[in-house]
Amino acid sequence: MLTVEAKPENAAVAKAVVEYAGVQDRVEVFGGRLAEDTLADLYAALGQRPADLIFMDHFKDCYKPDLQAMEELGLLRKGTVVVADNVVYPGAPGYLEYVDTANGRYTTELLPAAFEYEQKWKSDWDGPKADALSVSIYNGRD
Repeated sequence: MLTVEAKPENAAVAKAVVEYAGVQDRVEVFGGRLAEDTLADLYAALGQRPADLIFMDHFKDCYKPDLQAMEELGLLRKGTVVVADNVVYPGAPGYLEYVDTANGRYTTELLPAAFEYEQKWKSDWDGPKADALSVSIYNGRD
């Protein structure tokens, strides 16, 4: 399993958790922003094979361009599952439209989920927000 943490301090914590859990032989932590810094390294770590499952819960503005970069690199194969968190709130600009209209490349379902944490420090926070996970199956290129 591969995971990416953009901030070095988060990567250090993730590595410590992986080691504490005793799964360092099965989980590799990469530091950096996905498409900008680490995508080629991830692909190489996979032996230049496509991924079975991709879970995105990073910078929401990056979901669509990162997914497109993964497609271009060959990181997806027919049947790859792509799960994206927080696609309704706070939202991932252009992502849902892309996986819904990518010329049949994806079969997508939204699974309702509450936004995972309160933001009471925000002056305009008015309580829990409705959110969803997007679960897409890659059908291949058109």
